[in-house]
Amino acid sequence: MNAENVAKMLAATVAPERELATQAEAQLEEMQKIIGFPGILLQLAMGKTVDQSVKQAGAIMLKNHCHSFWADREITAAGDSAVNFVIHENDKAYIRENIVESIIASNELLRNQLTKILAYLQERAEPAKLMGSLLVLYQIVKCFEYKSAKEREPLIMSMKVFLPIIQEMIDQLSAGDNNEASILLQKQILKIFFALTQYTMPLALINAENFATWMEILIRIIGMEVPPFVDEYDECDRAESAWWKVKKWCCHVASRIFERYGSPGNVDEQYQEFANFWLKNYSIKVMAVQLQLLQRKKDEKYIAPRVLQQILNYVETAVGHAQTWKILKNVYSDMLIYILFPLLCFSEDDKDLWEDDPQEFIRSKFDVFEDFISPNTAAQTVLHTACSKRKQVLEITINFCSSKIQDGCKPQEQDGVLHIIGSVADALMKKKPFKDQMEGMLRDLVLPAFTNQEGYIRARACWVVQQCAHLKFKSDDILKAMADCVRGLLLNQQEHLPVRVEAAIALNQFVCQQHKIAQYMTQSLKEILEALLFLINETENDELTDVVRKIICYYCEEIAPFAVEMADKIVATFLKVIDNDDEDTSDDRAITAVGLLNTLETMLDVVDQEKSIMARLEGIVCRAIAHVLANRIMDYYEEVLSLLYSITCNQVSAEMWQALELIHNVFNDDGFDFFTEMMPCLHNFLVNDTQVFLSNPRNLEIVFSMCCKVLTSDCGEDPESHAAKLLECIVIQCRSQVTESPEILTRILAPALERLTKEIKTPELRQMCLQVVVSAMLHNPELVLRLLNEIRFPNSPEPIGAEQFVRKWLGHIEDFTGIHDRRVCIFGLCNLLLSSSKPPCVIELRNEMLPNFIHLFTGLKKAVMLRDEGDEEEEEDAEIDDSDEELEEIEDDADLIDSDNEYKDILKDLDAGDESLWEAETGLETFQTDFDDEEKSENDEYLRFCESMQTLDAGHKELYHGITEGLTNEFRDELMSIMNLAEERRKKYSS
Repeated sequence: MNAENVAKMLAATVAPERELATQAEAQLEEMQKIIGFPGILLQLAMGKTVDQSVKQAGAIMLKNHCHSFWADREITAAGDSAVNFVIHENDKAYIRENIVESIIASNELLRNQLTKILAYLQERAEPAKLMGSLLVLYQIVKCFEYKSAKEREPLIMSMKVFLPIIQEMIDQLSAGDNNEASILLQKQILKIFFALTQYTMPLALINAENFATWMEILIRIIGMEVPPFVDEYDECDRAESAWWKVKKWCCHVASRIFERYGSPGNVDEQYQEFANFWLKNYSIKVMAVQLQLLQRKKDEKYIAPRVLQQILNYVETAVGHAQTWKILKNVYSDMLIYILFPLLCFSEDDKDLWEDDPQEFIRSKFDVFEDFISPNTAAQTVLHTACSKRKQVLEITINFCSSKIQDGCKPQEQDGVLHIIGSVADALMKKKPFKDQMEGMLRDLVLPAFTNQEGYIRARACWVVQQCAHLKFKSDDILKAMADCVRGLLLNQQEHLPVRVEAAIALNQFVCQQHKIAQYMTQSLKEILEALLFLINETENDELTDVVRKIICYYCEEIAPFAVEMADKIVATFLKVIDNDDEDTSDDRAITAVGLLNTLETMLDVVDQEKSIMARLEGIVCRAIAHVLANRIMDYYEEVLSLLYSITCNQVSAEMWQALELIHNVFNDDGFDFFTEMMPCLHNFLVNDTQVFLSNPRNLEIVFSMCCKVLTSDCGEDPESHAAKLLECIVIQCRSQVTESPEILTRILAPALERLTKEIKTPELRQMCLQVVVSAMLHNPELVLRLLNEIRFPNSPEPIGAEQFVRKWLGHIEDFTGIHDRRVCIFGLCNLLLSSSKPPCVIELRNEMLPNFIHLFTGLKKAVMLRDEGDEEEEEDAEIDDSDEELEEIEDDADLIDSDNEYKDILKDLDAGDESLWEAETGLETFQTDFDDEEKSENDEYLRFCESMQTLDAGHKELYHGITEGLTNEFRDELMSIMNLAEERRKKYSS
């Protein structure tokens, strides 16, 4: 038995000859008891080259086969083998594993048959085996999770079949006996529904009727009692139990629907109707059952952290809508007392971690991924939103804090009070009378906390300072007292690590926000930086590397005297961090190490004009660069190459030329994919000391070979564009050596010309390959045009030809954008017109020449104007005074409209396309050469154009008249404008 024979028999069953069809049916009936037969039927039904009639026949037979022989039956007479026969377990497993994917990939006719098979299987499936099908469906839905609406169409078509099936399944399961096997199936179905709706609500699948059923299911499961024996589990096991996990997924689905699709005014236009429908019919019902679940927390019963977090996420969205806020407003005080406040207090788990593993405590508190799933962070968000947006809530919250303090709270509760104050600090600083009382609050509550015997309260005091750092202090004494406390905690070597870390971040906020404190801290700058580097060394916290970087930027002048010492310690810390082989903290260490390298780069930037310091820093920084490159530590290639760029940005020392060979070796070993990151360094070697670069032929060979390898390796058009740009830079910067040597020029032009003969998708790459050749025409057009008629490629017997190249160039003039590229094109066209070797097509296309020039000059004017406007905007350092900004609270009967909607509108405008965005400088124009010195008259495109036209008029009148005749009045005006501007620029250079 093989698939080919089975296919022939299936084809015969639908043949018009009845006798032939009967014989085929009999043969197939004999085969049906052979192991593997059902699998062959399914394979044929899904075969891409199988005839549709065979597919259909195979699907129908498989459906009947499964219906007849899937389930076990009572054994009858020994001779009745057909009745006793059951499909083999291997075949059952194959069908279970492939039926879902087959339905999704099938057409409508086949889908109807295969769906009946799936429905039959589900009716008779054991939970463990049914789970397999659900897992397959989940993985398929996940594959489409991030796809566009167009790409999701096959999934939507298939889910029209599957969604009703899994909905009916979870509806029956959730209404029945909620044993663990049933709960696990329910959880898996909810995960499928979440993946289906997480980023796009499939309105083609979801209607009022089936959505109502889904919401009933969610409400039922959230309100379901957790079996008492679960409370006997260890706390970690409780959170992972099926009963709490299924509730988590219900709350996750509800929160996501409300936040993404159920907030009128804050959703995409396509979901506006759904949002109104949700808010009116389900927002309160779903919230009500979640609030009932929160009652467990109030009654000091267990509730899984992720369930609590998802409920609070829902509540945070509900705060913004009048309909749901009316309910929340009445329970806010209780929620604050029994839910939010306890979550914001220092817990026993926090205490254990603080004492047993302070490094891990620090890591967990600064882990942004932890924040996404933390109920503590969710509680803080609810508190902030409610206090910032709803009237009277801030007063209720602060009154609660005041009563706690007056009643003499425990240390953990004191931490909670400070946590609340810090969480709503921005609201307090905008609303009267609190904004006028903030200094007094900081003096009375925060200053004493700096000396509290509990370290976690001292850390919390520092955190509150971070939130209030931009307060406009009226009392210098309070401001300095707080700064002294923070500095003291940072510099105290006996202090707990978490306290010192919070103090470091607080001090950075003070320095950045309070000018007086910045000056005040100058005397301690070295000690502060040393303390920060010590903390980075101990904790490997990436927040601290950011602090160091900001302080170095702020104190750029003061840092110079001990920059070398600091750099040495930063490099030592970096080497220690990357040599740690603890896999559990590898991600955090990598982020910290990257931060340290960025800090080194910042230091190089702030002292780049101090040549003596830069010379000393070079050797220190090169230790880190050499270690990473020599040991092929790929994770840090990008950062060390950026460091190498900074070191060679102004000059290339004799020692640094060795790095060029090292870069080449890394490129050929495992660094090929980092060519775009290597290019700035290669460009520095080329342009910052061109004479030394050319003095050793090996240097040119290294750069050329790297560019050639990129252009011939099909590695992507972005790196290829960079390689072509570097070749252009070589042509322009080394023009005397390159453009006078036919051999060298041929080697440089060939990779770009060959790339032009292959498929190119982006105009940037096409333009850059053209520009390599055009740039050579700036200096020796006769040789370039000759070589175009000589250069041949392995796959092409004929050369590309000057005629063909010029036609391609003129046909893609619009690809030349920005400033540099347009200037190169203008110079190249001028030299082409004046060349004695110009191809015949120049005469043929002469009428297009001036329109091309005018197009380039018009775009060039816009690009220069946009560049100059951008420079002016960067120079404007306007400060925004928000001291009189008031808190924007909304009425109880009003909805909160997301301010991000304005941002979304801007994105839509950008998607619509604004041509002016593409007129300014291009990214590759940052790689400049001598040609980009606009102060030199020989580089002036207006003068060059004017001189070329005059030369043509004097010596090539026929071509000149051919170019200028038939111009429209508009083009004549543009031409006169260019000529007048050229004259103005000539006078400027003369003066």
